[in-house]
Parts: sequence; C-alpha cells; structure tokens
Amino acid sequence: MDNRMLVSPVIEWVSTPNGVARVPTSGTDSNIILHTYDRFTKEYVVFSYNSNTGKQIWSTYLPAGGYASPIVGEGIVYIPCGYTQICGLNEKTGERLWTRELHSRNRSTPVFYDGLAYLGVGNRIYGINHEGNIEKESILKGVLFYGNPLIINDCLYILGDSNPTGNKSMLNVFSIDLSTMELSWKLELGPAAMISCDSSGLAFHHSGLIFVGGFDGYLRCIDLKEKTIKWAVEGKGILTRSKPVVKDDTVYVNSLSGYIMAVDILTGKRKFNQFLSPEGMWLFCASSNS
Repeated sequence: MDNRMLVSPVIEWVSTPNGVARVPTSGTDSNIILHTYDRFTKEYVVFSYNSNTGKQIWSTYLPAGGYASPIVGEGIVYIPCGYTQICGLNEKTGERLWTRELHSRNRSTPVFYDGLAYLGVGNRIYGINHEGNIEKESILKGVLFYGNPLIINDCLYILGDSNPTGNKSMLNVFSIDLSTMELSWKLELGPAAMISCDSSGLAFHHSGLIFVGGFDGYLRCIDLKEKTIKWAVEGKGILTRSKPVVKDDTVYVNSLSGYIMAVDILTGKRKFNQFLSPEGMWLFCASSNS
C-alpha cells in the first residue's frame, strides 16, 4: 500500500513546555489548553496558548495525577487532577476557582453539555456545574467507567468494565438518560482490561451509529436505535485505548500494536489495516464529521 503523505504539513509555531504533555483541547477564544506533568515539581502545569501565534497566555500549577484531559465550557476549564479531583479554572486568566473531591480515581475526560461537565469516576457519572457543585449523579454497582463520554439527544454513552475486580471483567457500553440519570440500556462487548486513559472512548456517525474498539482486537459498530451490534471487524492488537475517529463514511482506529485500520461505516468492510509504528499508537489526531 502507498502510504506516502499526500500533503506536507506546514509548522506554524512550536512551543516547548516543561514536562510530559497530555491531550490538548480547544478553548473558546482562539486558544488551546494543554497540561503537562512536571517531573521536577511533581505537579501538573496547565497552559493556555494562542492557537494562531503560539504565544503563552497563562500557566497554572495543579496537583498531579489522573488519566484525563480538560474540557472548556462557558468560560470554565474543567480539568481532572490529583487522581480523585476535578478543578475549575478561569479560561481567560488561569485562576483556580474551585476544587471538587470525587473520592475515586478518575479515568474519564469530561464532556460539556447543557451547562454541565459530565464525567465517569469509579462507578458514578457526575454532572458538575460552573461553581464545582454536583448537580446530577448516577451510580451503577459493579462498574468502573472510563474514557471520553459521548452525549447524543440527552443520552450519555460511556465505556465501562463490569465486574472489574473479578476473574472475568467485561467491556460494556452504557446509555444513561440525562433527564433522569437512570441507566437506559447496556451492551456487552467482550472481554476487558483496564488499559484506559483520556484517549479511550466512542465515536458517532450521523446515521445513528457509534463505534468502539475492543480489548479483543475488534472494532464494533452499534446501532443506537436497535441497541445491537451491526458489525464487528477484527484488527491487529488491542483497540480499547484509542478512541475511533469518523470521517465522512469511514471510521478509523489505532491499536497498541502500531496499526491503523479503516472500515467502511455502511458495509463494515475493512478498507485497510496499515502497520505504522512498533511503539503502538494511543491517540488518533484528525478532524471528524458527525
């Protein structure tokens, strides 16, 4: 297969923040938010950069720990930190406005919807407002949530492992009705293992389909109306850690074995499964259409 680059990228600017960077997110005013782990201070450093020039706007130190990236909503940067906490920062100044203790290790990046930041922590789904107060909460026994939640038509979809401490942990996708915070349905997707981080999650296609990569190496397409698996395509290696990406009528997913796979959304036919890196890939960077 010819996998040469068709377009050479142009580097507009380069910044060299201290520490190990996690996944950046877009702000609301031509800025991007990025946090790093500073090995010297053992803290997180949160940066805001002008996305056009690369100029640093502000930086803020927070307690380190956790597997999640920030989300911006209505002028607040919601960022998990300190393993079991979430903080709210002023998007324009970086000032820490509040800190909320969630009492369980976080493995979920928040998603902002209708004035609240939603995330899954332990066996709970929280909806947190701009003052750091928990306005909504759902509890499911025997479940460990992780990855990027997805909200469609007042329903929250999220990955979770059932029986996470037992001998047979299973990967599920859960649907939570945000009007009641009750479980609408769940669908078992095969064996699971906790290798999750802020790059895990679900992808959505406008035809009413969602996609999830599995620990067993299968990419699955779920029909939301029928609540069933429409098709499953086998890749190479563990697909759970990398959130799929939808572009037009193709879904892409990376594997920890270093492959990138493309599948036709409508037919479930594999377009290619190309080996790229022996180090594996955790994050797919692309624009997505829904």
